[in-house]
Amino acid sequence: MAAKAGTDSTPPMGHNSPPVPLTLEEREALFHRHKKQAKDDNAAMEKAMEVVRGIRKKRNQNRNLCRSDGFPLKHLDTILELEGRAAHENAADAEIRTMMFRASRLPVTGGEDEQLELSFTPQTTNGTDSLDADDATWGGYGYSAGLRGDDGDPKAHDVPPERLQAWMAGWQEGQAKLMANLTTAKAIEKRRKADA
Repeated sequence: MAAKAGTDSTPPMGHNSPPVPLTLEEREALFHRHKKQAKDDNAAMEKAMEVVRGIRKKRNQNRNLCRSDGFPLKHLDTILELEGRAAHENAADAEIRTMMFRASRLPVTGGEDEQLELSFTPQTTNGTDSLDADDATWGGYGYSAGLRGDDGDPKAHDVPPERLQAWMAGWQEGQAKLMANLTTAKAIEKRRKADA
């Protein structure tokens, strides 16, 4: 049973006794504590919102630049959502999406007739191509993670111990490609600023 307003909810030693009523001074003390906490919370919330507003402004600027560079934001948002999901979930979605697009006679890419090129081929220690399909698969997962800028910790990606080397090699190659792309993008931005 909830305590009535203006009463002390802490039961006295005898649990069957009714709560002791608070005095006016005690109620004022409680109110002032709540009011001070509310002011502190409001100030903290406003400070946090300033940061959020700054990030939102920068995010909107970046999204506007993305759109003006010819990349539709709906595709960007879809890609960001898919990158946050497990590979098997994306594969299942791609399969049903491909079927639905074909049934609707719409163009399909990345389906069963067109493999997604991960640009990664695992190497054996003697430098020849590995024939291990699992190494190629996990190397491709690592490459994708590196290209997305994910943390290089294989544990976060549930990599089996026997596939760590392939995953790490793929991740490093994906990171190298990402860094090269970011360097190229910086050069383009610098050129644009010089032209402006």
